[in-house]
Amino acid sequence: IFGFCDIFHFTDATEVLQDKVMVFVNAIGEIVHGIAEEFFGAPNKNIGEAFLLVWRLSGLPPAKRTKMADFAVVAFAKVLAAINKSRTLGEYREH
Repeated sequence: IFGFCDIFHFTDATEVLQDKVMVFVNAIGEIVHGIAEEFFGAPNKNIGEAFLLVWRLSGLPPAKRTKMADFAVVAFAKVLAAINKSRTLGEYREH
């Protein structure tokens, strides 16, 4: 299972934050990576504002594959909630 997310309005964020944009991206990455790993996913690649996550299914029996798919969906829901609740990222909303 592949999961993909990117930072909305990243070009605007880059213009506003300038040299602090990497701190912003890293704060988001910490949330995304942490939650993906918590739900048995693996961060695969980061490219600028994009994050690619993977949940491996090979070698798993069908029931565990279904469970892994559920984990992937829950992980993305938790990422959205965590990003919206983050005080650190909340400071960036003032820009």
